Amino acid sequence: HGPVGSLDPLFAKFRVNFAPLRFGAGIKGKITDGWHRGVPCITTRIGAEGLNPNKHPFGGIVANTEDEIIRAATTLVNDDEKWFECVSNGRRIM
Repeated sequence: HGPVGSLDPLFAKFRVNFAPLRFGAGIKGKITDGWHRGVPCITTRIGAEGLNPNKHPFGGIVANTEDEIIRAATTLVNDDEKWFECVSNGRRIM
């Protein structure tokens, strides 16, 4: 419904950022927007490409199949330790 002034209030409502990308190149803004705001991402191998230049662990979980995505979502929603680890990893990449 039009432009959004700031993404901060939107991302503050979510524990996980989903970006199941099937194609793309370069840095994926959808993923880095979440990391910038402390929200880890579940994405595909394609989504994660190019987002780990310094070889830090990925700021979320890379999942390629429907079952992997469901397991990843369950993990990040229910496992606080893994969630905090992924948030920290995303911030390090940023």
